[in-house]
Amino acid sequence: MFPIPPSSYEDPFIDSYITTLEGDVKEAHAQARHTLRSTQRRIKTDYDTKARAFHYVVGDAVYVCDKPSLKGWCDKLKSPWKGPGFVLAMITPYLMRIQIKN
Repeated sequence: MFPIPPSSYEDPFIDSYITTLEGDVKEAHAQARHTLRSTQRRIKTDYDTKARAFHYVVGDAVYVCDKPSLKGWCDKLKSPWKGPGFVLAMITPYLMRIQIKN
């Protein structure tokens, strides 16, 4: 892709240096890919051991994440959760109708 510029003299070591460098670069890329794959597997294993799936049923008490900020309210002092509330209906496994107690 990038040819060697022509020079007035020929160095017999350039060809061997280029082939050695090319092999070293390919070996470094292979080692980096191997390290990346093993690191990804370890990170996924660590995440999967801590991740838990919650299965809610109608009547369970839950808290609702309350992220929208209202104008004039300080977000630092506001609780990030509303509740407790109760599950009224399961629309999908991840979407449910909640009734807040207050």
